[in-house]
Amino acid sequence: MIISNQYKFIFIKTRKVAGSTIENFLSNFLNQDDVFISDPRDGLDNLNDKGFKEPHLSVKWVKELWPKEFDSYYKFSIERNPWDKIVSAYNFYKAVGQSKAKGSFEQYVNRHNFPNDWLAYTLDNKIVVDRVLLYEDLDFQFKNLCENLKIPFENNSLDNFNKKTNYRKDKNYRNMYTEKTKKIVSDRYSEIINYFDYQF
Repeated sequence: MIISNQYKFIFIKTRKVAGSTIENFLSNFLNQDDVFISDPRDGLDNLNDKGFKEPHLSVKWVKELWPKEFDSYYKFSIERNPWDKIVSAYNFYKAVGQSKAKGSFEQYVNRHNFPNDWLAYTLDNKIVVDRVLLYEDLDFQFKNLCENLKIPFENNSLDNFNKKTNYRKDKNYRNMYTEKTKKIVSDRYSEIINYFDYQF
């Protein structure tokens, strides 16, 4: 999570959407009075985190802890096709040896271990950030966002700032699913799927 006082934005970090890559890029434009709560594995220094170490703070917490900035700054987050996101999470957890990914992909989905990021950028089931960027078109949409916020992006690509990548061999997430696991994800993430019109 990032709050920039110079560029007047709040970045609500969601999971498995290149959030660490975005943080890696934006960290170059932060000052000592800004707020930055990052994943320790990313090797970036936190700023003014008020003792919070969770990099995925939801809008509920941000509004409570930084109400003035929440009411006046531009807020954005990122979302991704949930079927694709769950496969990405499983492969990442498997690669780093986390117990939540022990067993098969079907077992992982059945356990419902992965959080629902709909709750990260909504309050009372309504989106309260100004923009939700879509992972599927992230490079273009993020560049557009930077232009609007006057953040220098120039000819950069987010590929230059990758923090976590290459944990998957099969890029076609559909190959991982059965009809049963497909429906579990559909039911679990119905708000995201319906709002953003994601298709399997």
